[in-house]
Amino acid sequence: MAVDIVSIVVRTLGFVVLLQAVGIILFTAFFGWQEKGLSDELRVTARWIALAALMFVGIHQLLESARMTGAFAGIMEASLQRRALVSKTGLANGLRMAGMLAILFGGVGLGRRSLFPGLIGGLLVAISFAATGHTSINPLRGLLAPILALHLWVVAFWFGALGPLYRATGLEPAVAAAIVGRFSS
Repeated sequence: MAVDIVSIVVRTLGFVVLLQAVGIILFTAFFGWQEKGLSDELRVTARWIALAALMFVGIHQLLESARMTGAFAGIMEASLQRRALVSKTGLANGLRMAGMLAILFGGVGLGRRSLFPGLIGGLLVAISFAATGHTSINPLRGLLAPILALHLWVVAFWFGALGPLYRATGLEPAVAAAIVGRFSS
């Protein structure tokens, strides 16, 4: 039971930071480029959050074998780790980690084009949610998976926009008004 509780907490925290990192990249791509200082700050923040997400997703993946045995010692079972890696959860976590690596190592240049690797990473994260859960076994998966991925991108955008919008309020009033006005419309 303790393994399950720890796994749930780690997975939940992982989802929070995954969505936050993707959302910050989306916000930066759509609005943050208007002010270079804000854009640079948001990219650094997204990278730190992506690093935290990598940690939580990695720990969650390790805990999958422990959940199979019901004890933390299950983490050391190589055969169960292999089974967890080739499962749907392993696929989803792999996509999430690839997405966070794209955010972490991509987009180090200047300009909006340099955000492209992070946007691809965000897409990988959104797609990862369709690898597990009820949409993965539904006969209409081909229709539901893209809708779920789009839904997750929108959720990530809104969730990730909270911090950047707050930060934008500290900019020059004209710049802040432009960013907030564009966001609102």
